[in-house]
Amino acid sequence: MDNRDAVAAADRADDMPALVAALEAVAADVAADGDYEKAACILGATDGLRGDAPSSAGRTLALIEEAIGTVRLAELTAEGRHMARADIVALALATT
Repeated sequence: MDNRDAVAAADRADDMPALVAALEAVAADVAADGDYEKAACILGATDGLRGDAPSSAGRTLALIEEAIGTVRLAELTAEGRHMARADIVALALATT
């Protein structure tokens, strides 16, 4: 199962911890492919979904920040935090 499949499965099962982990994995994949803005938006959404649970996205966030800068990272993560769950899942699933 790839990370996008994991997002779809966790969303269908309404398993929030698994969904957050899968979204963070997709964001890492997207950032590794150079789409830093999409990755930042996905990670912003995980902030809103995660609640008080710790994030495993520190390395991905550092990579994104180095590529696009602190200000743009903050803008995009804020945008992601305001996205509806269905929209962020769709964004993650559309990621190649």
